Amino acid sequence: MLIFHHIGKTGGTSLRNIVKRNYQPGKLLELYGPNRGSVEWYRHYYHTLTAEQKSTIQCIAAHSAHFMIPVLEELAHPFQVFCLLRDPVDRVISWYHFALSVAETDNGGAGQVGRILKQRNWRIEDIYLNLGCGAENISELHKSFKFFFNGQARTILAPHVATEGLTYTATFPHFYEDKLYAIIQRYYITGSQSRFKESVAYFAQQFGWQDISDVKENVTKTRPKLSELSKEITALIQKYNELDTKLHKISQKQYLPGVQYLSW
Repeated sequence: MLIFHHIGKTGGTSLRNIVKRNYQPGKLLELYGPNRGSVEWYRHYYHTLTAEQKSTIQCIAAHSAHFMIPVLEELAHPFQVFCLLRDPVDRVISWYHFALSVAETDNGGAGQVGRILKQRNWRIEDIYLNLGCGAENISELHKSFKFFFNGQARTILAPHVATEGLTYTATFPHFYEDKLYAIIQRYYITGSQSRFKESVAYFAQQFGWQDISDVKENVTKTRPKLSELSKEITALIQKYNELDTKLHKISQKQYLPGVQYLSW
């Protein structure tokens, strides 16, 4: 079984559409929706499926699909997780402007963040100046902005360890770094948003996909280019996303070796 861990603002919506074209009805189980970010939810849901349904499913896809990892391990069911990762500065900028763009229309987490940004008139740097040195369990405000602080690492870690100790600081306990790399090496095949086509080609090689035509979806058009950011803002984002930076660099070097025309 495959698990598509759709990490927000990494090119995941475009990849999702490719995934959907490569699995017949019943073979792809999409579980997008609120309040599904727990192992308990996935364990309960999976046990409601019939034996026939379980045997038919080839891929599970969702923002929270990685919470299936402990469930399938308990059942000794073989699986492979795949996802896209993104340069954290690029992702934070995209996430910030996306949240603003859906502030009036989205009732989920992105809309909530967008409304807070507008109410407080926060620029990107204000997030770090006001919430830096905090943690996700200090307040509801801090929790709402947790994915601006090593957000990709934080979501990958979530089914396996409590992430409250991964504080909103420039340094963090080495336990989290060691655990993150162990999870990636054991369970994940990763691609890079900046090398989307090559990543999809590699996934196709691994998983037998036939239709990998590229149509970009959910692109945040209002955001500035990275080259337009000041060095100060770039450095500030990097300061509070060091683990994501390491994760992205290592994934680029280590997890796309099968595509011969790549040079990482």
